[in-house]
Amino acid sequence: MSFTKDIVFGFPILKTSIDPKSYNKKKVISTIKKNYKIDQNRNNWDGRSNLHHGHNDFNNPKFHKINFDELFEVYKKALSEMFESFSYTGKTKINFGIINYSCLGKTQYMDTHLHSGNDFNAIHYIQFDEKNHTGTQLESSQAHSKFAHNLRPNLVKKLDNTKSENSWMFDDWTFDTKEDDLIVMPCFVRHRIPKQNFNKTHRITIALDINLE
Repeated sequence: MSFTKDIVFGFPILKTSIDPKSYNKKKVISTIKKNYKIDQNRNNWDGRSNLHHGHNDFNNPKFHKINFDELFEVYKKALSEMFESFSYTGKTKINFGIINYSCLGKTQYMDTHLHSGNDFNAIHYIQFDEKNHTGTQLESSQAHSKFAHNLRPNLVKKLDNTKSENSWMFDDWTFDTKEDDLIVMPCFVRHRIPKQNFNKTHRITIALDINLE
């Protein structure tokens, strides 16, 4: 498996592609869509965001249970290879869990948040129209990005905001995202799903929390 490792706002961001034939993708998507039809605003989380997701609500008998067994094994292999790119002080074990899925239609969004209490989190884009859906937006925690546009406007104009090495100068950053991408980031990176403006297909992702021991 090949993957990339970028630095965004000083944080390492890893990305690879999950083989759609390596798990029961159609079945997972079908079950998620069935749940979406039951309640398009299944949000037992913040009371502000407008989306369908399963966080804090996986055991709700109102919705169909999603079989993540095959996908769990795929993630296990992918994460093992990706985390070999870090340097450790000793033997390290990777523990992870599937903690959420999200399904968004037109005008829906997820507010800014981070995955506190974990070391890393990951997002798997199992249904994503790269021409019409909006990727996950990462928010900078760097103080200088808040006033850079006023103090150094020419520098901001000169830097290509599509390149990750220039992300330090901007308030937020959105990766070029494709369907089947798996993106891993440290838990400290605040992120959000911007409002979607496309209604022909749903934007569907699965979220993981990851800890190193």
